Amino acid sequence: MVTPYWRLRAAADRLEQRNSAAATLFNDVTIDGFEAALSRVSKAGNSIGFSTRLERGKFPTAEPFTTPLSTTSIDNAYRQYAAGLTLDWTVTGISHLVARADQVSRRYDQLPQRNFTGQTGRIELTWTPTGKTTLTAIVQRDISPYEYTRSSLVLLKGFGLRPGWHVTPKIDLSADLEAVTRSYVADPAQALGLTGQRDDRVRSVSALISYHPTARIGVQASLLHETRSSNAAFGDYAANVAWLVLASFVFYAYWLPLYTGLLAASVVFNYALGNRILACPADRGRLRLGLLCFAVGVDLLLLGYFKYANFFLGTVAELSGRPLGALNVILPIGISFFTFTQIAYLADVHAGKVRERNPLHYALFVSYFPHLIAGPVLHHAEMMPQFALPRIYRPRLENFAIGLAFLLIGLAKKVLLADSWAPLADDLFDSPVSAAVHAGEAWRGVLAYTLQIYFDFSGYSDMAIGLSLLIGVRLPFNFNSPYQATSIIDFWRRWHMTLSRFLRDYLYFPLGGNRRGSVRRYVNLMITMLLGGLWHGASWTFVIWGGLHGIYLAINHDWRLLRDRVAGLAAAGASGALRLIGRSLAMTLTLFAVVIAWVFFRAHSGQEAWHILGTMFAARASGPAPEPGIALPTVLSLAAGFALATMARNSQQIIDGSLAAAVRRIAAGGWRVAALGAVVGAELTAIAMLALISASRSTTEFIYFNF
Repeated sequence: MVTPYWRLRAAADRLEQRNSAAATLFNDVTIDGFEAALSRVSKAGNSIGFSTRLERGKFPTAEPFTTPLSTTSIDNAYRQYAAGLTLDWTVTGISHLVARADQVSRRYDQLPQRNFTGQTGRIELTWTPTGKTTLTAIVQRDISPYEYTRSSLVLLKGFGLRPGWHVTPKIDLSADLEAVTRSYVADPAQALGLTGQRDDRVRSVSALISYHPTARIGVQASLLHETRSSNAAFGDYAANVAWLVLASFVFYAYWLPLYTGLLAASVVFNYALGNRILACPADRGRLRLGLLCFAVGVDLLLLGYFKYANFFLGTVAELSGRPLGALNVILPIGISFFTFTQIAYLADVHAGKVRERNPLHYALFVSYFPHLIAGPVLHHAEMMPQFALPRIYRPRLENFAIGLAFLLIGLAKKVLLADSWAPLADDLFDSPVSAAVHAGEAWRGVLAYTLQIYFDFSGYSDMAIGLSLLIGVRLPFNFNSPYQATSIIDFWRRWHMTLSRFLRDYLYFPLGGNRRGSVRRYVNLMITMLLGGLWHGASWTFVIWGGLHGIYLAINHDWRLLRDRVAGLAAAGASGALRLIGRSLAMTLTLFAVVIAWVFFRAHSGQEAWHILGTMFAARASGPAPEPGIALPTVLSLAAGFALATMARNSQQIIDGSLAAAVRRIAAGGWRVAALGAVVGAELTAIAMLALISASRSTTEFIYFNF
C-alpha cells in the first residue's frame, strides 16, 4: 500500500511522416503535440485522471484542393484539441486494465468543411500469468495521423494482441499483432456513390526488443510488417493509366486503323531513343547529340513525308515546268501535335531535364486522346507527373461540374458561334478568283473567318480541357483572349499559347533568341515564324502568313525600343486618358494586322489572297453591294462576335473564377452531392440541347483537324 497522491505529467512530441513516391495516397505531415495529465493515485496504486492534448499538424507540401483548373494550392494545416479521462486499475493480482476516452475537436485553417468533432477511445487489458510473461488485449477507436489527400480524416477501429517476455532484468521482448480498419471520411468516390464507404483493412505484425542498462537509460529496436487491402474501386492507378492508353489508341483507330500502327511505332521509337540518350554517359556528348539528331530527323522525315511531300513535289514541278505525279498520301490526324510533343521530350532528355521514364506515362502523354486531334501541344513536364498521381483517377464531383462547364462553353463556341459564321467565310474564300465580289462582301467574309477560327479553335481547346477534367487530368490553357491583345507580341502570348511556347523554347531560343544583337533577333524571329506558318499546312499561303507575323513582331520590337527611348511617348503612355486611348488604338491596330494575315491563312492560293485584299481596299471592287436586308443582320452578328472576343471574359476567367468558387462553396456544405448533382444535370441538359441544335443544321469540322 502507498499513501494516495496526485500525479502531474507533461510531454511534448513531434511526428514527421515523409512518404515515398509510391505512397502518394497520403500527404507528408509534421505533427507537433503537447500533452498534460493530472491523476489521483490510490493506496492500491490504481489511478483515475484527466488529460488534455493540443496538436498542430502542418503539411510541407500544399494540397491542390481549391480548384481542379489551376495550380493554386492551400495549406491544409490544422489544430486538434482533445480532453478525456484515463483509468489505470489493477483488477486482480495478475490482470491490469488501462482505459482512456477522449472528446476530440479538429479545426482546419483553410478547410472548415473538414472540421471534425468526435470521440476516441482505447482499452488495454494486460494479463500476467507468470512473472516473466504478459499478454495484452487492445481495442481502439482513434484518429489516424495519416491524412488521406481527399478525405476529411481517417478513423481507425481495431483490436490487437501484445505478448511479452521479460527475458532478464535488463531485456524485454514483445510482439504486436493488430487488425485495424481505416475508414476515410468524406471520400470523393463515396460522394459520387461509386464505392460506398471506403475502408482499408490493415494487418500488421511488429517485434520490439528493449534494453535497459541502467534504471534511467533504455534502448529499443523494432521491426514492422504491414499489409493493406481496400474496397476502393480506383486503387490501382497503373491499371487506369493502361486503360487510358488503350482508350486513346482505340479512339485514334476509329478514324483510320492503319495509322494506329504509325502512332504506336512513333511512341516506341522515341521512347527507346530517349532512354538510349539517358543511358549515355555525360562525357559522351557527341554520341548523345548524334542520337538526338537521329531521332528528331526521323520524326521530321515522317512528318515531312505525310504532310509536305506533295507540297515539295508541286513546288519543284512549278519551278521546273515539268509535271510530277502527286503521292497518294492521307495525312494522319494529329501528326503535327504528337511529333512536336515528342521532339520537345527528346530535346529535354538531351538537356538533362527529364527524369520520368515510365513507359505507360510516356505512351499516355503522347497519345492522350483529348489533345491528339487538334491540340493543345502538350509538354511532358506538365503531363507525365500528373499520370503518376493515383488520386487523379478517383472521380470528383467538382471535376465533373467544372469539366462539363468547359465542355459546354466549348461546344457553344463551336455550334452557336463558329459554325454560324462559317458560311459567310466559305462564300468568299470558296468562290472562284474571277468571281465578282464587292468590297463589303470581302470584308464580311474576312471578318467572319476571323471570328470563326478563334471561336472554333478555342472552342475545341475548351472541350479538350473539359473532357480531360472529367478524367481528372488538367490540360494547359491554349487561349487567353488573343483579340484583346495590344500588340503582336501580346497576341502571341495569348493565341495558341502551347504552340507559341514550343516555338520559343525549342526553336527561337536555340537559334540564339535576342542574345546576339537586333539583326540576329529579327532573323531568328523570321525563321521561327516562317516555320511556324509551315507547321500549319503545306502551302505557301501558310508560309506567307508566318512571314507576315514575323515582320509584325520585328516592327513591334522596334517600336518598343523607340517608345522606351523617347521620353515624350513614355510620358504620354503614363497618363490616364491618353493611356486608355492608346490602348484602344493599339488593340485596333493589332487586330487589323491579324485580320490581314488571316486572309493568307484561309485562302487557297496566293493569287486568291491578293485578289481578296485588293477587293477589300477597293482596288478591285466589283459586283453589286449586299442587299440591306441581308447586310444588317450580318453586321449585327459580326459586331456582337467582336464585342465578345474583345471585351468579354474568356472561358478560364469565367469558370476558374466565379463558377469554381461557387462549386467549392457547394462542396463545403452538407448538401454537396445534391447541389453539385443539380449543376451537373443542368450542364448535361444544355449540352444535349446544343447537340440537337448541331444535328438540326449542317456543321463544319474543326479547322485545326487539318493541321
